[in-house]
Amino acid sequence: MNFEGKGRKNKGITLIALVITIIVLLILAGVTIAMLSGDNSAPQKATEAAQKDAIAGAKDEIAMEVQEALLNYYNNIYVEGDGTNEKRIQEVVNEAASTAVGKVKERNKQLSDSSVVNGNTIVLRTKSYIVIGTIDKMEELHGVIQ
Repeated sequence: MNFEGKGRKNKGITLIALVITIIVLLILAGVTIAMLSGDNSAPQKATEAAQKDAIAGAKDEIAMEVQEALLNYYNNIYVEGDGTNEKRIQEVVNEAASTAVGKVKERNKQLSDSSVVNGNTIVLRTKSYIVIGTIDKMEELHGVIQ
């Protein structure tokens, strides 16, 4: 067989192309590992987002529960004219907040050791965050957590 007359056709990859491919794969693997580890990793950001969402949801639920308790209180006093309810507004708010915090803790596994302290201070805790809110009956919107 005479190969001199025919053009050589290489079918395959050269050593240089192989080395470049391996280097690119190593760089991509390094970037991927960096994204999955450390303080700024994607799983860490997802965990933080879940905790922040849990706190925001808890604040909303507590505020809604307090608003509903106040609505019922004012309805009993002013609309129905039931003067037998001698509770003060702050007591109604505190009871509603305590009940709401208990419900929120049961439903949301991200929250831990959340409680109502000194009547109108609410402490919401997750693994990474602590949020302290107050309920002030003198606000324009009663019972809003700040």
